[in-house]
Amino acid sequence: MRVVSTELRKLFSSKMFLLIIAAVFVLNGYLMVRTANSGNATPSDYKEVYSEMEGLSDIEKLDWLDERIQEYSGQHSYNFEVLHELHEECYNVVHYKDYIDNIDAQAKSMTSISIFAKKGTFNYRNIQKTPPAYDNMRDVKPEFDISEGILLATDNGFTDILSGFILLFALLLIMISDREQGMSALLFSMKRGRGYLLTAKIIALAITILVSVALICTENLIISAVLYGLGDLSRPIQSVSGFLGCNIRISVSVYLILYLLFKFLALFLIGMILTLIAVNTKNTVSFFGLTAVVLITEGMLYQKIEPLSIYSIFRYVNIISFTKVNDIFCTYKNINFWEYPVPLIPTVLMAIAVISAVCILLSIIIYIKKRNLEFRRLSSKLHLFKGQRVHSKVYYTFFKSLVFQKGISSTCCCTRW
Repeated sequence: MRVVSTELRKLFSSKMFLLIIAAVFVLNGYLMVRTANSGNATPSDYKEVYSEMEGLSDIEKLDWLDERIQEYSGQHSYNFEVLHELHEECYNVVHYKDYIDNIDAQAKSMTSISIFAKKGTFNYRNIQKTPPAYDNMRDVKPEFDISEGILLATDNGFTDILSGFILLFALLLIMISDREQGMSALLFSMKRGRGYLLTAKIIALAITILVSVALICTENLIISAVLYGLGDLSRPIQSVSGFLGCNIRISVSVYLILYLLFKFLALFLIGMILTLIAVNTKNTVSFFGLTAVVLITEGMLYQKIEPLSIYSIFRYVNIISFTKVNDIFCTYKNINFWEYPVPLIPTVLMAIAVISAVCILLSIIIYIKKRNLEFRRLSSKLHLFKGQRVHSKVYYTFFKSLVFQKGISSTCCCTRW
């Protein structure tokens, strides 16, 4: 535990790291506010409509929105896009039971189409498997409330990128700075061994990731609450726009906790992959090069592979996909695992656990067996000239006295006289 605290102290005593954290939080807050005000509808437009509907039931809210749209002339203060968007959201919430019932009807109608009716294919098996996944959702009663704040806090790519910057700099300070400062040889000789040292570094990195994710998510929620509001956090997650197809019975507050957990797990996995790269590279240039190759490859796989493709496992079991938590939970999904539908959420959890464990194990094994790089370069030069012969201590003493200390010159002079 002392080594973990030492690594954390080393990390948070770095002025550069603290400056990066401060810059990330400032930039993230600025981008949050800018994103909320970048469209045709501003947060104040949404607040105005929600304030007018306060105290109404969901059916009354739907009627009120319908009346405002029909009488819209551009002269009253309501934003038409906001009215239309909220009307669609409210309609989906009010008719949620019809949506669930329609899943069975769609499955039956789709299996009558030739392209989906072929047994033994992913499409057929996926259609058969989807309706039972929603059997436990029939008595769920979503409530129409503010969705924009939740979506702004949880669905933005720049937060993931900025969190990645914190992870990257933390990893550089914890895993690579010792080597750059020439401390590797000293640290490798620790009493409990290299495996304990690397384990402590990984724990310190995990704590840093968890704290960073918690703080940046808290910042997002605070800004979203100020701009839009978060609504009733005890309502079902199906009440939030875009989550109507979620087949998990959880509240919005529980989803926010799961969001934080999944975001941490995704960044921790990325951290373990980068740790494995750091252990295998000799300098920061090769580290950044391999990191870029991994990220670009994963990004291309995520973008190019279709969701229903037979190779969709490489799209969803992907570090880019793992960071998109809303896409994982928003609706029931199955991965096409060579024509067999596999549920997405359990697959993601299993993949993160397995890949993280493999990366940690390989990193520790390589770290334990790794030799001191400076010593290896020196020994290779000596072997180049001297071969593998080992001499006695007397030989080395005479060699040092005669050659390095110029003793052979004095001996020759004495012999001559």
